Amino acid sequence: MIQEEPHILLPEEKAYAREYKWRHWWIEHRFTLKQVSLLVIMVMEGLLFLFVLWNGLDAFLLSSFEDEQALAQMVAYGPSETHAFAVSQQAESLQLSNARVLSLGDGRYDFYAEVTNLNDRWWAEVDYVFSSGEIVEEGTGFVLPSGETPLVAFSVASSIPLTSVSVEMQEVRWHRLDTHTIPVYEEWQEDRFRLVITDISFDPAFELNGKRIGRMTFTVTNEGPYGFYEVPLYLLLSRGGSVIGVNRTELSTLDAGETKQVVVNWFGAVPSVSTYEVIPLVNLFDPEVYQELQGKQSIDARVSF
Repeated sequence: MIQEEPHILLPEEKAYAREYKWRHWWIEHRFTLKQVSLLVIMVMEGLLFLFVLWNGLDAFLLSSFEDEQALAQMVAYGPSETHAFAVSQQAESLQLSNARVLSLGDGRYDFYAEVTNLNDRWWAEVDYVFSSGEIVEEGTGFVLPSGETPLVAFSVASSIPLTSVSVEMQEVRWHRLDTHTIPVYEEWQEDRFRLVITDISFDPAFELNGKRIGRMTFTVTNEGPYGFYEVPLYLLLSRGGSVIGVNRTELSTLDAGETKQVVVNWFGAVPSVSTYEVIPLVNLFDPEVYQELQGKQSIDARVSF
């Protein structure tokens, strides 16, 4: 009996068989697939048309009234809200005290007032003018954030007695602090400006060359790391909470860590005083007031090898 050998397909024959089955299936279902594809495209186009139609009807008919109201509200309230925000970011006006006339005798007078800055993120430069009758004295100054600055016209001569004077700010130039550079002004100021006034005394009857004058003595110590050029010092005499005398001196330099003894003579009429103080006034935002930082040059040990 003759036994038949099993039929074994070669790899080429298997691939051809799969391709044949695929072509056969495509020929049988080609028309149906085309119809289904056309139907899907028609449905998608129909949905797209309905979407466009609905949005057009909604924009021009259904929601047009609400849109007009929203636009009107935006026009009406938008600028006011923007203005309110802008106003909230502006600097608050400087506060100016009443001016005082301080008699020195011999037809000479000092004019004195104070300007206060209530803003903690702004500092200002100020042009001001004192007026008393025909006498006009102009000056410039600055006031730091949350600070107070004396405005003074010294030794103004007048042929007639002066009893009153007015002060007016002619121009204020505001400068806003950069929050990236100075996040907290108080810490920034404390790091730079640590002038300590100690041992203040005032003698209203000090004798100099047979004359009695006023003399104030005090000690200034710079406890900060920065040295300064031209440090102005305002000396105030007060009685009953009111300033009745003002003077000014200036240190040409004050190095970091330096201590200086200061003596200031007070010529002219010296009033009876109850308190006195010294106010150092340095514009910390002016780079010209700072001395160059001092340090010792060191040698990198790595260059020795």
